Amino acid sequence: MINIFKYSNLFFFSYYVIPVLGLISLTGLSIGFFLGLITVPLDFQQGLNYKIIFIHVPSAWVCMLIYLIMVSFAVLYLIYKIQVFYYISFILCKLGLTFTFITLITGAFWGKPLWGTFWVWDARLTSVFILFVIYLSIYFLNLLYLDNEKGMKYSSFFIIFGFLNIPIIKYSVDWWSTLHQTASLSVSQTNGLHHSVFIALMFIFISLLLLGVIYLLLELKIKFLTLKSNSIN
Repeated sequence: MINIFKYSNLFFFSYYVIPVLGLISLTGLSIGFFLGLITVPLDFQQGLNYKIIFIHVPSAWVCMLIYLIMVSFAVLYLIYKIQVFYYISFILCKLGLTFTFITLITGAFWGKPLWGTFWVWDARLTSVFILFVIYLSIYFLNLLYLDNEKGMKYSSFFIIFGFLNIPIIKYSVDWWSTLHQTASLSVSQTNGLHHSVFIALMFIFISLLLLGVIYLLLELKIKFLTLKSNSIN
């Protein structure tokens, strides 16, 4: 199973998979944004501003899911000491940082008409901002200690420690009184999203995940070619 993650295997795997994933993700995004921006009616309170949900919510889901996957690869690196696991966590960090930034920016624009300001130190907003800081810290740690075994170990432990913030983000709207709305998707909710909104969000969410996989495979291809070039030289 571990052999799947060899650079050479990932290189040849990506050669066939990237075009397929690209087609699926672009189709999914087209369908999702068409459903969300065209077919879903305007919210009677928020009007057109409500449409930000189709960028904000999928980005928020992706940035948290990426962190969970990043933790998994950090644990795998600590167990097996295989560098590709650490490098995957580094690539995931860049993706997570990007999606967390998008979440914060779109959330600010979504909240401005409702709250009268772009930012409040609300429990949900603050915990997502902390996630952004964690991603940023991991990113700079990776830049400092990439290809350094001791540094990669410390960075992996920091990634695992940062996981404590994920349940805080998830349950912040339940644990504290916040301006932020309740969870967009919850098992316990009976009056959640309308099915038309949910379907559009899922198309966009899955498509963004596939775009993230494409970026990951492209980065691994570059790493493989760099290693191969260095070995020849």
